[in-house]
Amino acid sequence: KESEPEIYEQYRRVMSRFAMEQIEQEHVDDNLAVVYEDMLELGLVNEELAKCLSNILFAHKLVIMQPHMVRAIVYQKQMKDPQIVPIVNGCAYVSLFCREYAILFEDGKGQRYIHSVPYRLDSLMDAGSYLEKCTALAPEELPYIVSHFGEKPDHHMFDAKEEKFFRRVLFAQELDTEYQSYFSREIVRYYQKKEQKPLVEQYLEQADYEQMPQAVRQYMMESLADWRMY
Repeated sequence: KESEPEIYEQYRRVMSRFAMEQIEQEHVDDNLAVVYEDMLELGLVNEELAKCLSNILFAHKLVIMQPHMVRAIVYQKQMKDPQIVPIVNGCAYVSLFCREYAILFEDGKGQRYIHSVPYRLDSLMDAGSYLEKCTALAPEELPYIVSHFGEKPDHHMFDAKEEKFFRRVLFAQELDTEYQSYFSREIVRYYQKKEQKPLVEQYLEQADYEQMPQAVRQYMMESLADWRMY
């Protein structure tokens, strides 16, 4: 686009339409990432596109510097299940919205490797520039929520603007059990001083206490007693 700005501008509208179609199909690669950012800069994002962008916005290109690897398995601390993506021509595309993650590689024989395979990880999009707008349009999408609370791990840092995320966190099936337990405890703590707390009461009535770490379970039991929910 830098070398032929007039031609690029002429086809910008066509490219934006193409970008929307590709986003809806959740496709991503190096070239598409450039097109997506141009579209985002124009503000051409609605609720439906923001939902689809929840993984694309955090896209990274994984360049594997060892042959014979056929897939990458990415574990993110906050998520229950890993991402499993194919490696094609030494590259794979993954969505990383958690700070803590581990990447495993699998060869054609099904053997897996973690520390012995050299790789490079390149961010494809400037997620920070568009995260606030996309999160506002699609507040139920876990990648946005997990990324947002990566900066606010403690209930003292919560405010009323975050309350719209709490239901999704409390009842999400996709989150890692331990992470969800600790996060849920912080949500309960946040509501301790509030008069209206039907969401937390609903959660405490349905929570699986056996799956919680001991410290979290003890706190939840004390909360049940304090609120006479036993």
